[in-house]
Amino acid sequence: MRTARSTRRASALAAAAIALAALTAPTAAQCASDSFEPNDACTSPFVTGAPFVQTGLSVFKLTDEDHFRVTVPPGEVVDVNVLFSHSGGDIDAFLYDAGSPLCGDPFEHLDSSTSSNDDESLRWTNLGGSPRDVIIKVLLFPGELTPCNEYDLTITTAPPLDPCDPVLSDDGFEPNDSCGAAVPLPLGLTNGLWAERNDSDFYSYTLAAGGTLDVQAYFVDSIADVDLFLYAANGSCGGGFQSGELVSGFTQTDNERITWSNTSGSPMDVILEVDVFNAQDCNSYSLDVDVGGGGIGSNFCQANPNSTGRIGLMRGQGSLSVAANDVTLRAIQIPRFQFGIFIVSDVQGFVPNPGGSGGNLCVLGEIGRYSEDILAADTNGTIQLAIDLGAVPRPTSFDSVQAGETWSFQLWHRDSTPVGSNFTNGLAITFQP
Repeated sequence: MRTARSTRRASALAAAAIALAALTAPTAAQCASDSFEPNDACTSPFVTGAPFVQTGLSVFKLTDEDHFRVTVPPGEVVDVNVLFSHSGGDIDAFLYDAGSPLCGDPFEHLDSSTSSNDDESLRWTNLGGSPRDVIIKVLLFPGELTPCNEYDLTITTAPPLDPCDPVLSDDGFEPNDSCGAAVPLPLGLTNGLWAERNDSDFYSYTLAAGGTLDVQAYFVDSIADVDLFLYAANGSCGGGFQSGELVSGFTQTDNERITWSNTSGSPMDVILEVDVFNAQDCNSYSLDVDVGGGGIGSNFCQANPNSTGRIGLMRGQGSLSVAANDVTLRAIQIPRFQFGIFIVSDVQGFVPNPGGSGGNLCVLGEIGRYSEDILAADTNGTIQLAIDLGAVPRPTSFDSVQAGETWSFQLWHRDSTPVGSNFTNGLAITFQP
């Protein structure tokens, strides 16, 4: 028995020794010094122009860092790509001001790229009025086990891309840049739309007699202010605010909403314009369109983006009439399949990140929860719930809605982020008899 234990122990020690040897003494990589040496310091870089494309470069741990110097014209962007296989050794890249006495300092760079994956990239924009020289530093991570690795390098300079260039940003409904080029208005929620101050979007729709068109545009006003205008197709069209439009949404806040009812007694052709205020540039937006008078209530309170990259939004459908008892709450742009619960109060407020949430609480006071109706978002990121106006939840009881009262609703939902939850914006509904 002692011999067997001794044998097993010796085998384990031998295996550990082999593993340690493999860890501390990797097979030497096959690298050769490239033709741009010596360029081992900021004071001795290889000076090149852009574009610069070179393959088969190499760096050695602690003994051979590579430095390249290039001039960036005023207003232009320098892009640097270091292409390599991480399995051959971890390479990092830094970008420095060539005139700085701290060039080469690991904490005083213009940009850095130090991932643990294949390839690294750098970018910097020269916002000054004169050319600037920069230095690209490429090195093998000092803690790497392999002695060297090879890489390819590209350096380019160019004017920055214009995010308001229609060639780059136009959506799939283009060209719909005039009343005459209006395209059919999409019903429901449509994401990923875009407009520019010289490139409004126009949509056409035939509204039935007695019908109501309810349109909401969701956007971030701090990027650019977006306005909505509805015109009669056979009248003045495209003139903007106070040009004879049927109705307009012309605030200076996030999101716009318009509603308009056709009381003419016959179907009517209308055109919707989505316009970026002419003092600003461009913006992306989502469009949510209902017909038939289903949209009720008004949004309030700023929401924070959830893991979809968008903000969760509240909608109300049905009737303002207490007697009709016909209200459906709808939350959109929620992460798919995440659970959520609607909450309600007759008091509005604002509490950022309650309980560590990633969102904002927009209702205060005696907050009720529709806790028997915990729902999951569908494949479109939507959660909806028909509510009973005679049984609005409170912390310890239920209330009945009375005409003239304003109740505010919000969705609290799970989110696939480290904080774990978020909130939509708020929806306030003032009820009628």
